[in-house]
Amino acid sequence: MSFIRRALRTVLYTAAASAAAVVAVTVLATLLIESSAGEYLYDSTDDIPYNRAGLLLGTTPYSLGGGINPYFYERIDAAARLYRAGKVSMIIVSGDNATRKYNEPRAMRRALIRAGVPGKAIVFDFAGFRTLDSIVRASLVFGQSSVTIISQRFQNLRAVYIARANGMRAIAYNASDSGNWKVMAREYLSRVKCLIDLYVLHTKPRFLGAPIEIEPEEKQNYVREKMPSAAQAGRFTLLSAVISDLNDSSESPDCDSFCRESLLINTIIYDFQD
Repeated sequence: MSFIRRALRTVLYTAAASAAAVVAVTVLATLLIESSAGEYLYDSTDDIPYNRAGLLLGTTPYSLGGGINPYFYERIDAAARLYRAGKVSMIIVSGDNATRKYNEPRAMRRALIRAGVPGKAIVFDFAGFRTLDSIVRASLVFGQSSVTIISQRFQNLRAVYIARANGMRAIAYNASDSGNWKVMAREYLSRVKCLIDLYVLHTKPRFLGAPIEIEPEEKQNYVREKMPSAAQAGRFTLLSAVISDLNDSSESPDCDSFCRESLLINTIIYDFQD
């Protein structure tokens, strides 16, 4: 019996020490990333410097339960605000493209266009499988050594840290944050993984590929059409969330795309006339 007690005590001590080590490493990783990247994050379009390229980090429009994912629409709103303020000239939409039915970049592009960003100012990155991939590909594939990252603050901290560790002059614009303790718990662990990827495993993007040339800025003729006001933009984003299923069902053979687009346009016009 005494042997069993000693063995149990040893297991409990080991488990407690391991848990303490995990907590300590997580706290240290968080302190390092926040202290290193915090000064490069902005909450106001008035204060943030201009960068040619904005990098919009991907997420799905819908939650696992099938409801609307507020993080997606908060990021879309932030990207549209940044473009409206003239603080970026183009937006790279970077995300997962796992299946035909799950395509973050296309969903982001549709939402941005609905928010008033012209399609010619949006560039696809279909291989942004994780934050590290999106950041490194913006530099090595799309040739952007200086970018404005667009996401919630918790992810922006990690993204800016990764970018600057890779020699990029990155800043970030913080989208609104609905707050979710599960997301934050996962983020703290992601920060530990971030440091392991950078300094231990030297992780590379899953897919790099050949460089993609983006038209030089002086040759771009982006015409900023009249953008909605801030209040209208918020209503616009909510409206997009309600009717986005219409666009997402375009693969369905019995779906009339012309009627779908007409309904979308008419609904938006009606909303802006109120």
